[in-house]
Amino acid sequence: RSPARVTFDFLAEWRQATMAVTRPEGVEVPCTLGADRFQCVGATLRRELLEIDTTLRDALSVEPAAGVTLALEYAAVPLGRELAVGAGLHNVWLRKASDGKVRLRVLAAGRELGTLVATSGSGWEVRKLDTGVLAGQTAPVRFEITVDNPHGRHLGFAAEARQP
Repeated sequence: RSPARVTFDFLAEWRQATMAVTRPEGVEVPCTLGADRFQCVGATLRRELLEIDTTLRDALSVEPAAGVTLALEYAAVPLGRELAVGAGLHNVWLRKASDGKVRLRVLAAGRELGTLVATSGSGWEVRKLDTGVLAGQTAPVRFEITVDNPHGRHLGFAAEARQP
């Protein structure tokens, strides 16, 4: 089999995104894009080399905040038949010291494609999410990150839109 053709690399194009924090009452507060990160009230996102599942991985590093939803949105993504999304928690010592769950919800064109849940024992999980009904189209893709206990929860994730 020939390898999948990547139609969009979310990690490489992270600066094309916008990021906001949505508070429980529904108020959305935009984050600021600095030289090397998105800075939000109580949370950050940047590209970083992380240790996840005892392997170094180039990923988007997120330090989520409790009680809010962090939303990273790409306005115009050329979609193939699937999104391959990998996620896990950074730093073996922090994974051992805490027990909170981080949820990464993935949406394309407003449709929920799936949710990955990173825990102390989950390692690096890669899921292939079906975008067949949107293949060949350009659509917004949104990653929503929530955490029940932010202590020691540093999420790393990467994603590609692919045409297998």
